[in-house]
Amino acid sequence: MKIRILKIEIVVICILLVALFFMFRSNPIKPSKDVVEGLAFLEQEEKKNVASAQEKVTKAQSALATPIPREGSYPERYAHAVIIGDSIAEACHEYGLLPKSIDLAVRGRRTDNSYDEVNTAIMLAPEHIFLCLGMNDLVFVAGNEKVFIKQYEDLIHAIQQGIPNAKIYVNSILPMTDVGYQETPYNKYDRKFNVEIKKMCEKMGITYIDNDVIIDHDPAKFEQDGIHPTYPFYSVWLEYMAGYAGI
Repeated sequence: MKIRILKIEIVVICILLVALFFMFRSNPIKPSKDVVEGLAFLEQEEKKNVASAQEKVTKAQSALATPIPREGSYPERYAHAVIIGDSIAEACHEYGLLPKSIDLAVRGRRTDNSYDEVNTAIMLAPEHIFLCLGMNDLVFVAGNEKVFIKQYEDLIHAIQQGIPNAKIYVNSILPMTDVGYQETPYNKYDRKFNVEIKKMCEKMGITYIDNDVIIDHDPAKFEQDGIHPTYPFYSVWLEYMAGYAGI
């Protein structure tokens, strides 16, 4: 009799243990609030560290993508290059940094009226061609970026047909001061145009030069019109462009 009761008790205990097992399995113990907050903090820190590391990698890759220029005077380093552009680029030879035979830029030039300079470049057959256009186009096309890009693409196609082996570098439109932006309501479209210039370069497989990183927005570093940088900018700019071409 005692043995039978003992067997029954064992069976009951086993049933209770099985029941408790399934109960805790379906309703797991929840961690405390402190534990939850601690895990969330660690997860955020991990994401920050990953983002920070990725940013450093991106900057390093960007730096490595720009070749280090060789030493020498600008006429020597740009001997196998030409610059086609407007009054911004024209200052390079006006300040005596480059000869006119290299700096073909002319005041008032736009993407639609620079073909004389393109023809001159074709005769010179340079290895590198730097384009600096867009400032005058802002007003000429009344802020219409589609017309502007179509004209720019046509100009680049003409260069590629005439000098198929030349490497082309397209400069972004330089930012202006408040005075410059007040000159005409269309000047404020410069950033929008730069976005489209970059897209055009990516589509055409040519190099886009972002000049925002080297321009000093201090009004004292610009001429009175707030559009044209003063003399110190141009040696920095020539150095910067030379870095892209490795000259």
